[in-house]
Amino acid sequence: MPISCFDWLEALPYFNQAKLEIHGSPAVAHPRLVAIHDRAQNAITAGDTFSLMEAGRAHTTRGQWKDAAASFSKVLDQLPPGFRASSQEMFFCAEIASQPDLFKAILEIRPDDSRVWFAHGRILASKQQWQNSCEILHKTRRLLLKAEPIRPNQPMQEGPQRSPTSISHELAAVLLLAGDKAGYNELRTSLLQSELVFTDSHCR
Repeated sequence: MPISCFDWLEALPYFNQAKLEIHGSPAVAHPRLVAIHDRAQNAITAGDTFSLMEAGRAHTTRGQWKDAAASFSKVLDQLPPGFRASSQEMFFCAEIASQPDLFKAILEIRPDDSRVWFAHGRILASKQQWQNSCEILHKTRRLLLKAEPIRPNQPMQEGPQRSPTSISHELAAVLLLAGDKAGYNELRTSLLQSELVFTDSHCR
């Protein structure tokens, strides 16, 4: 007859003690308990996102950039591949990109992380460094295209995920702010040649 897990856990120590008294050796660890123990150990070793962020910030206050980058890199491993520009995840990436020494250290670990480059480009744009921002956003778009090439008749990606198409919209705006009409027209032509289907009616 099945019993609840609470009753099973409560009786388990008594069973192990009885096994030791009768047979002279403890019972073999139950596979379920072993699996739970291993998951707990992995979680403790890997650390949760909040703890890793706090550790990284503590390293930055001491100027320990490589240690800070190692902690923040583990946080990036736990974040989704992409997210909205106004999300908490992007604020975290902006925190990295806004500190030159930390930004340099994180790029030594993950030089092709488009999320960090995108945050860097947005910071430059916020400082009205339009040309520099254009260069970084171009790089971000190339990294995204390398990871996710645009296919003909591909819908614009919706939701929290960043895509080559959505990054192109921000790049187009910065190109116009930089007064780079030739660059804007080149980007527009490349998008039209890709025959993208925009699901947003405002983009039609």
